[in-house]
Amino acid sequence: MANVTIKNLTLATDKTSIAIPITKDTTSSILEYAQAIKTVNPDLVEWRIDFFEAVLNDTKLIKTSHDLRAILAPIPVLITFRTYGEGGNLPLDDTSYFKLLATIIDNNLADSIDIELTHDFATIKTLVTNTHAANIPVIMSNHDFVKTPSLTDGLSLLTAMDRLDADVLKIASMPNSTMDVLTVLQLSTMANQIFDKPIITISMGELGKLTRFSGPVFHSCLTFAALEDASAPGQLDLDTLKTFLAELS
Repeated sequence: MANVTIKNLTLATDKTSIAIPITKDTTSSILEYAQAIKTVNPDLVEWRIDFFEAVLNDTKLIKTSHDLRAILAPIPVLITFRTYGEGGNLPLDDTSYFKLLATIIDNNLADSIDIELTHDFATIKTLVTNTHAANIPVIMSNHDFVKTPSLTDGLSLLTAMDRLDADVLKIASMPNSTMDVLTVLQLSTMANQIFDKPIITISMGELGKLTRFSGPVFHSCLTFAALEDASAPGQLDLDTLKTFLAELS
């Protein structure tokens, strides 16, 4: 199984690393929150730039990114713009979405970048090529806040990500029953056997909470914890998550 290195972090199927998201909206609040995050030393920080009020201002985005990474060093930073249709905070058309990601890549603003699967595949492929040329690993993702895909559909989504040369494959979905949660756990197990890449699987909400700490058993390489603000339904606080992961590791 191939591992993926993001700065000083290795994502692998035999352990589950912890990321803390930043969803603050101003430069000052982002940098202040980063100082608090630094004290708890997570494995990774995800900066959700769809919450950043100046996200479409290249100058402010670049400056804030440099300042953020300086504060957090050596903790790696994953930059994510989650589109509105996948649970994000800001509507953005595809042209603007791809332009924003290109700005991040061209200016080396991140240690890793999230690219959503549900866009034009040809453009995604080019973007992934450019990202790899900049030595930035790609986490490709698909989020469904309404339902959980079937096992067959979930594997198809992961296969598409793999064929687009993503380094890490991620699916997060909303369960409507306990069977949906079991589907996600089965998907994670099967994907680990099929793909030579780290997998992230999350079942969101109250029903899916156990998937946030079951990664050591079901081979999900990364989970997300809330220090103050949760970025998705069902996120556990950092201390609780660490306790559960320690029991299963």
